Amino acid sequence: MHSHPLESERRVTDSALRGLQRDFHDFVTHGQTRIGNAIAAPDETTRDIRLAVYGEAYYLRLAEALQTDFTAVAALLGQDSFADLTRRYAAAHPSQHPSIRWFGRHLADFMATTTPYAARPEWGEMARFEWAISLCFDAPDADALGVEDFAGIPAERWPQLRFGFHPSLNRLDLDWNVPVVRKALLQQDAEAVTLSRNAYPRAWLLWRGELNPRYRSLDVHEAWMLDSARQGLNFAALCDGLTEWVDAQHAAPEAASKLKQWVVDGLITSAAIPEGG
Repeated sequence: MHSHPLESERRVTDSALRGLQRDFHDFVTHGQTRIGNAIAAPDETTRDIRLAVYGEAYYLRLAEALQTDFTAVAALLGQDSFADLTRRYAAAHPSQHPSIRWFGRHLADFMATTTPYAARPEWGEMARFEWAISLCFDAPDADALGVEDFAGIPAERWPQLRFGFHPSLNRLDLDWNVPVVRKALLQQDAEAVTLSRNAYPRAWLLWRGELNPRYRSLDVHEAWMLDSARQGLNFAALCDGLTEWVDAQHAAPEAASKLKQWVVDGLITSAAIPEGG
């Protein structure tokens, strides 16, 4: 059985179109020039100019995306150095996701392992912090429990309670004072504070509240309690673990106090006893 001539012609046309699309993609992402033969132009110079317009537009869109997600990093590096970072990063990590939103997901690791940025670990840590903020903003939504939801839980059920957390919640341990510096940079008050290394890593909590990313530092025992609760420890185990920092008689009240703050912040989405206890 033979195919219709028009059907064969359509397959050839589709194949040629896919080839053009592939060649154009290779040009804007890797500088390959095969697409040049398909550009209508009176001469080679005009052809190169026309290609450059598209290539530069692609790069500028990527640069805009990075500038949006890494405002403080751009301010720290300055316009020229950030532009150079963008080109080098784009060459090492071409955009591969259908949404440009995810283009910057490797930037922090790239800066931490690439000269000359690796020599300034505070820059890479700022990138990691800003990316975490953007993840909070884009995370799925979920209904958070209120204080009133806990009021009716019988006392005998509390020890076995395990908690679920809002999808926007994120935790970072930071060696540098990047949250403070970022705030100053965004307020155009960069001279008020400078980057400095903490005496020890500081724990930070990030989440989305009322449609806006939020963050605050945590003391050591709250950071442990939050991390452990997210891993599935029940309330009794959390209280027991807190005795490393507080007296046993104060452990339950301290745990309840931290839990209440999480509820007020909109971080808790469930409190239940799993099947089997």
